[in-house]
Amino acid sequence: MEFLLIQYNYFHRFFFLSSLKNDLVRWFEQRAQKTQTCYIIYTKSPYKMPFTNFDLINCSRIEEQLKILLKENFLNEIQPQLNPTQELQFSQQLTFSTTYKFKSCSVTQNGKVIENNTGGWYCCMCDQIIPKNNLIQFAFKIIKLGSGIMIGIGFRDIVQSIGYFNCFSIGRGTYNIHNSGYCQNHDQQDKDSKQIAFQFSTNDIIIVEVDIEKKYVKWIKQSTNESFTLAIHTSKELYPCVHIINKSKVEISNQVIK
Repeated sequence: MEFLLIQYNYFHRFFFLSSLKNDLVRWFEQRAQKTQTCYIIYTKSPYKMPFTNFDLINCSRIEEQLKILLKENFLNEIQPQLNPTQELQFSQQLTFSTTYKFKSCSVTQNGKVIENNTGGWYCCMCDQIIPKNNLIQFAFKIIKLGSGIMIGIGFRDIVQSIGYFNCFSIGRGTYNIHNSGYCQNHDQQDKDSKQIAFQFSTNDIIIVEVDIEKKYVKWIKQSTNESFTLAIHTSKELYPCVHIINKSKVEISNQVIK
C-alpha cells in the first residue's frame, strides 16, 4: 500500500494522502469527526495529529503508525461491510480437496461435489482456509442423504493424522452437526453426541457461519432459518469439511447471504 506525503500550509508537518478506495477515505473522515484524531488529511482542514515537531526524517515512523491503524481499525470497521461480496467469492472458490480426504470418497464437478458409496464415516476437507479476520459464510446442499451426513469445520492436521475416518467427537479435530440433529465436536463433552441442533435432509441447504475472532461456528437451515451455534478453538487454521457415509452426496452451494 503506497501513500503520498503532502505538506500542510507552511508548517513542516506532513500528512498522508492515500490512493485508497473511497470507502476507506470516508472511514477516515468519520473517525476524524468522532474523535478529532486522524492520520490522514482528505479535506483542506487539518485534523489533530498524534505527532509534533517532526520532519522528513520522521516520516517513516508516521507510515508505520498508519499501517498499524489500518491493521487494527480498518480491518475491524471496513471489511465487515464487504462480507456479502467476500462470502460469495469464498463460496465460489470453495472446493472439496482431492488430497485431504478419505481415499474412497469421490470428488467431481470441479471440486464442488463429494460422494461416498461405501460404509464408514469418511471425512473430506475443503481446500480453502477459513479467513481469520472476517465473519464468513459458506453453504452445502444435501444431494443424497444416504446413511448419514455431518457438516462442519475442522483442523486439517488432526483429521489427516487420524486418516479421515471417524473424525468427529471429542479430540478428533472437527465441529459438526449430524443430519439427525446431533452435535459432534472436538472439545465440548457436555454437547458432544447430544441431540441439540436441528435435523436436515435431502435438498436442504445448510449455511455455515464462522467468526474466528469471536470464536464461534453457526449452522443455519436455509428453508426454516433454524440455527445452532457452538464455540470453537481458533489456535490453528480451520477448514470447511463434511463427513459422509454410504450413498451420501453433498454439493457446495453459493446460496449464502441474501
